[in-house]
Amino acid sequence: MPTAVIVPQTALLVPGVAGRSEVLTAVRTAALAASRELVAERPARVVLLAPAAENRAAPADELCTSLVGLGVPEHAVGWPAPCGLAGCPAHESSPPHGAHAGVAAAVGLRLLAAAGVTSPVSVVELAPGEPSAGASELASRADALLVLGSLSARHGERAPRAADPRAPEVDARLAADLSAASPEAIDRLASFDPGLAEQLDVGGAATFALLARVAGRPTISELLARDDSLGVAHLVARWRWAA
Repeated sequence: MPTAVIVPQTALLVPGVAGRSEVLTAVRTAALAASRELVAERPARVVLLAPAAENRAAPADELCTSLVGLGVPEHAVGWPAPCGLAGCPAHESSPPHGAHAGVAAAVGLRLLAAAGVTSPVSVVELAPGEPSAGASELASRADALLVLGSLSARHGERAPRAADPRAPEVDARLAADLSAASPEAIDRLASFDPGLAEQLDVGGAATFALLARVAGRPTISELLARDDSLGVAHLVARWRWAA
């Protein structure tokens, strides 16, 4: 039975990134536990879906997961970098041009490494809009999917971006659809308006849509954790569907 685990895309999921501050503790614990279950049976291939500025698909071992660009030195990070390129994981020299994973993908790869993944991992980074045929094919053939994404960054006064009155309703619908993936919910996620997603800064719109398009019917889903304390709805959920 193919399985997908949905986790937040924020670098704050990685221990140490927030310094001494304790943030997203319950979400991090749930994400790690669900990821351990995801990789425990050594699926033939794990596919990681992550939002990014540009579309890209690459084997995980060809990407650098440095978070130095965020101002976070490697020694401060609790989930070590799994990359093995020149200069990694200390990142004392720059990897080849184009080899840096986006922040969301780097978070996901560190999470999988912390979970003990031994299966081959493919990374699919998704820009807003329609995914490529190659990305869809990789995702549809996966035995296990790790899906990075968060809800609107414009929800309420604590949000990191300017509040938008449409965000609460959209977030409520997205959270409900991710938590209870009925056929109708899956259809809504698959056809979520990319223009609205851009306006509301819904970070996971592209990854949620691709997940919905490759998920089988029926799908069993469950919400494992949620945290709204940072002004964005960060949740962990699991989907299972018949092959």
